[in-house]
Amino acid sequence: MQVTDEYSVAYTIVGEEEVSGSKMCKILASACPKTIVDDFRKLFGMLGVTLKSFSASCSCIARVVLADNKNRDKMPLLVIQIDDNFLNISLFEQNQLAFSRHVSIDKDDYEGEDYLTQALNDNVFRMIQFNRSRGGSGIKDIIFYGDVQDYIKLTMAIEQQDVKTHILA
Repeated sequence: MQVTDEYSVAYTIVGEEEVSGSKMCKILASACPKTIVDDFRKLFGMLGVTLKSFSASCSCIARVVLADNKNRDKMPLLVIQIDDNFLNISLFEQNQLAFSRHVSIDKDDYEGEDYLTQALNDNVFRMIQFNRSRGGSGIKDIIFYGDVQDYIKLTMAIEQQDVKTHILA
C-alpha cells in the first residue's frame, strides 16, 4: 500500500464486526521508511536472492507470546519490553495482538532516581484503564522482557494494581 513516496505502508485485517448495519474491519497498520525497504532489496540483490516481500511490524513478539499456550490462557495479557529509555507495551486479547504502544522515557520527566518504575506504574495503570474502557475483562497478568534485572523491583512497583507478573522465557 503506497500512501506517499517516503513510506511503505502495510496493513493486515485482523477482524470484522457489524456495527449499526455496517461492516467494520479491525486493521493493524505499519509504516516503514521506503529507504529501508530499498536497502533490503539492494542487500538481497547483492546476495543473489530475489526478495518477494518485506514485512516490518510491531507484532514480531506476538509469535513468541502466542506460541506458548499458557499465555493464551492469561488473556487479556499485557507484554512489556523494559529498557532504560522506553517501554514497548503490547496488549493481547482473544489470542491476537489488540494494541501496541511505544513509550519513550526520559528521567527528567520524573522525580527521583526511580524513573523507570514510575513510568512502568503509570503506563500499566493507563493500559488497565484502556482495557476496562473498551469493555475488557481486566488485565490480570503481565509479562516483562528486555532489561528485567530488577524484576522484583518492577513487580513491587505495580503490585497495588492487582496483577501477576512473569518474565518471558
